[in-house]
Amino acid sequence: MNTTEVILAPATSIANSFDFSNGIDGVALLVFSVIVFVQQSGFASLEAGGVQAKNVYNILLDNIVDKLICSLCWFVLGFGFAYGQSFHGFVGSSHFALTGMTIEAGLLWFFSLNFLLTSCTIVSGALAERARVEAYVAYAAVMSLVIFPFTQHWTQTWLATKFSCRYLDFAGGSTVHLIGGVAALVGCIIIKPRTGRFNSDGTTAVFRGHNIVLVATGSLQLWLGWYGFNIAPAFLQGDNRTMVAVRAAVNTTLSICGSSLTTLALLYWRTQGLDLRYTCNGILGGAVAITALAAYVEPWYAFVIGVLGGIVYVYGVDLVEWFRIDDPLEASVVHGLCSLVGLLGAGVFASAAYVEESRPAPSGICSGFAHGGNGMQLGVQLLGIIVITMLAGVVSLVLFSALQWCGYLRVERNWEIAGLDRMENAPPAYPDFVLVNGPSCVPEGAASAPKPYSPPGSTRPAWRAYLTLCPPCQCLLGIGHGSTLGTVVCKNHPCCDVIWWCHPMLTYV
Repeated sequence: MNTTEVILAPATSIANSFDFSNGIDGVALLVFSVIVFVQQSGFASLEAGGVQAKNVYNILLDNIVDKLICSLCWFVLGFGFAYGQSFHGFVGSSHFALTGMTIEAGLLWFFSLNFLLTSCTIVSGALAERARVEAYVAYAAVMSLVIFPFTQHWTQTWLATKFSCRYLDFAGGSTVHLIGGVAALVGCIIIKPRTGRFNSDGTTAVFRGHNIVLVATGSLQLWLGWYGFNIAPAFLQGDNRTMVAVRAAVNTTLSICGSSLTTLALLYWRTQGLDLRYTCNGILGGAVAITALAAYVEPWYAFVIGVLGGIVYVYGVDLVEWFRIDDPLEASVVHGLCSLVGLLGAGVFASAAYVEESRPAPSGICSGFAHGGNGMQLGVQLLGIIVITMLAGVVSLVLFSALQWCGYLRVERNWEIAGLDRMENAPPAYPDFVLVNGPSCVPEGAASAPKPYSPPGSTRPAWRAYLTLCPPCQCLLGIGHGSTLGTVVCKNHPCCDVIWWCHPMLTYV
């Protein structure tokens, strides 16, 4: 979200460099910022449907908690670091806790907050099904206070003014999606794959999400939210803001179509089947790809960018899996790799006339190769990508490594196997269902696994059978429990001489 790209007076904060004296533009920015927030509902649905049923409660809790942590951190310090008076182009130094709030600062705070929330949520899908809630809280704080505000500030100061061509990022291709994708990739590498995802014999297990309906509806909600995401920046600057907004809307739609259709076609060519999950992620890949230059290109270029985004997504998933990196929601590919299509595409497809129309400035306006550019714009884009990737990567590496060293990054193996809903966060999302996978193994001394018991005249079981996996050999255990703790010993394998204690939170009456 390169929101200024203007030369600031020495004592002027970035926030106060905007002019919303025309009330219509301010209201439009506010309304489209609210539409951006719809993306959070889409992310929650997509991620809930994309994980196993035993982890739905946990992933939804993560999605709620990050909104609370990010909003508070952004208010206290983050916004000031991003949009305050610049300290040598490195970091902002005013507007902390929105002191002396003006209309411009208040609008920009709410507008940018919704972009921050998206960058935070990206990582929750990548670390799903094995990360502790504490780790995600720490990540949300660091994203809000360091990674997001610093990248915002740099793209609006020295990356926008120090070179003959300005760094182009219309709506957050790098300052939202690239940083989120890089952090997701680093997190996946450090936290390591889910138990059983990659086997020692080289085979790969597929952990399918439990609800494709949530995945599809979440993707459509994200599509809707992306109109706010890519249209809202049109109302920050420029004399022809309506035309800029219309072009961004058209280009967003065409890029999504190009990416999703390409994904669908590639998967059909490879498997002779139609894959809805890949098609939905193709929607997101196309939306991410066009974000950086939604208002800077002709519509047919937007379709080409979408097609490229679809190709990058499909083969990017293969590449990540080849490296045995486990990203349950493929966030590092959708947001990290697909964002590069648009960021580099600005050096090829961007029109100087369209850049001038949406981000007027006295200098630094260049075209891509397709419009007669000399390659300078592509060079600046590469520099910006490298700098932002290094910042997000190094900070994420330090954070996740520290969490791992302290034991706060990943849950214990038996928690992961049983499901984070049952072991960490109390009630699961589906308490009335027992979800089973794998061969059965009965407790010691029992003829069969426990069955739910209903007292005479009762319509509900007094207790339920809880089914989980033995940590050493992963055979299925059936544990009957009621008001007291129960134990079970698995004798399916010689190494399984362990006692599995039934967690008190697992008692449902």
